Amino acid sequence: VFSEELIAYAHEDHEYDIKQFLITGSNPLINMPYEKAFFDLKKQCNIILIGIVKSDQGDGKERRLLKNPDSNVIIEKNDYLLMMMNRKGQDRLNRWFQIEEGV
Repeated sequence: VFSEELIAYAHEDHEYDIKQFLITGSNPLINMPYEKAFFDLKKQCNIILIGIVKSDQGDGKERRLLKNPDSNVIIEKNDYLLMMMNRKGQDRLNRWFQIEEGV
């Protein structure tokens, strides 16, 4: 049942979605280890961090998805964080990051 909720768009506040957020230069998680970000997101927003998309260091066109990466992976500018959240968590995250999903 839970997996069905994740692949469908959440229509109610209590339903969960998988969202991605771009890490910009002003993001509070920039230069933070993945494990610390995982626990901070859970504590601050009740959000579960499930992965990160890293851009290559060259032209930025190549990306690689790291699902549940090592705890020492560092979050960098232009990475995308993949998270599971309900609407209340997303509202908290929008205020904390001061950015909307996918921007």
